[in-house]
Amino acid sequence: MKVRRLGFVSLVSALVAGFALALVPISAKAEGAAGKASFSAALASRYVWRGQILSEGLVLQPTVGITLGGFGANLWSNVDLDNSEEDDDGIVMNETDLTLNYTLPVGPVSLTGGFIHYDFDGGDTQELYLTGALATLLNPSLSLYYDFDEGEGLFAVLAASHGFPVGPVSLTAGASLGFNIDDKAMGTNADGEEFTGLYYGELYLATSIPLFKNVTLDPRIAYSTALGDDGEHAIKSISVDGEEDMFYGSVAITAAF
Repeated sequence: MKVRRLGFVSLVSALVAGFALALVPISAKAEGAAGKASFSAALASRYVWRGQILSEGLVLQPTVGITLGGFGANLWSNVDLDNSEEDDDGIVMNETDLTLNYTLPVGPVSLTGGFIHYDFDGGDTQELYLTGALATLLNPSLSLYYDFDEGEGLFAVLAASHGFPVGPVSLTAGASLGFNIDDKAMGTNADGEEFTGLYYGELYLATSIPLFKNVTLDPRIAYSTALGDDGEHAIKSISVDGEEDMFYGSVAITAAF
């Protein structure tokens, strides 16, 4: 039986995030900045990332985040609840990601630049990213991710969303389109080479239901599918059981302060 242990980077990341979370109120008071913290725990039917289906069943995905002024830090983990490789607690924590970013408003555009460290079970990689979001109809955004470690390439995500009232709650419908630009971490084509082309598409519906002060219930359903011959080959090669599309859902409890 394989025991999953957090890597050194993940352990340090968790300690740094926890320490920073404790300092947010102090720093915010000292500098007059708006410091905020949040915690979320999501239960999802599958772990799907950029079209890749990375679990056979249920996963738990806890997140802790802090913001101070324009700066933000986020620590996210994936805990596989349906995996044959179980540790003594009956769970497998097979990924922990640390994100550091800074957001700057420029007129109607919100620019966010940052760094992501992915700590996988058996390896890791790192990305720099830049997202531009436009505050207008359909809330379009474009994100560019540069993997300067294992992938040595770019990945782009074009997204849009629209919110509308449904009874007492607001429902958000959204879509995203992924495009690979020679990022080896996203897999290879049928010739075993990195490629440039369409990768995946996803549609989703989500809402947020207030439960208590600063606490919400956040359900979400989505459909993700591979796009293009190269994208289909890459996603099927990476996904569990060789799957290329998936209808999945999640529900999260989020507390923000």
